[in-house]
Amino acid sequence: MKTPWREREPEKYRESQRKYYAGHKEEMRQKNHRYYQENLEKEKLRNKEYYAKNRERQLEKSRKWRTENYQRMLQLNRMHNKKCRDRILDHYGRKCACCGEQNGKFLSVDHMNGNGAKHRKTIGGGSRLYSWIIRNNYPDGFQLLCYNCNLGKAFNRGICPHVEKKENQL
Repeated sequence: MKTPWREREPEKYRESQRKYYAGHKEEMRQKNHRYYQENLEKEKLRNKEYYAKNRERQLEKSRKWRTENYQRMLQLNRMHNKKCRDRILDHYGRKCACCGEQNGKFLSVDHMNGNGAKHRKTIGGGSRLYSWIIRNNYPDGFQLLCYNCNLGKAFNRGICPHVEKKENQL
C-alpha cells in the first residue's frame, strides 16, 4: 500500500494546509466553532485532559503571553470588568436605591445586610465581586447605592442619612 503524501512529505503538507487556511480563514473558523458547539461536552473533556497532561507547559505559555502582552492584558481586563459592571447595573436598576441618583459613575454595589467587608474577604473585592454576583445569578441581598449613600450608611450604623432625615421629618 502506498504511503499518503502527507506522511511522505509532512513539511509540504503542512505548508499546503497553512495556505488553504489563510485563504478560507472565516469559513474554517465557523466550521470549527460549529463543531465545538455540537460536541461541547466531548471537547470540554478533551481540553481538560490536555491541560492536565500539559499543565506546566500551558502555565509557562500563559506567563509568557502575559509578560509580552501586558498592555493588551490590562485592556482586556478593563473591558471585561466594564461589561460585568454594566450587566450588574442593568440587573439592579441603574439607580441609587436610596436617593435615586442615576449617573453610573457614582453607583456602587451595596450588601443590604451590612456584611460587605466579611463577604469581600472571602471572595475578593471590586471586579471579583462583580464576577461572583453574575456567577451566582444576581442573588438577593444586593442593591445599588451612590457612593454618598453607601458611605453614609457605613458611617451611620447601617442607615443612610437620607433615610434618617426622612424618618425625622415624619
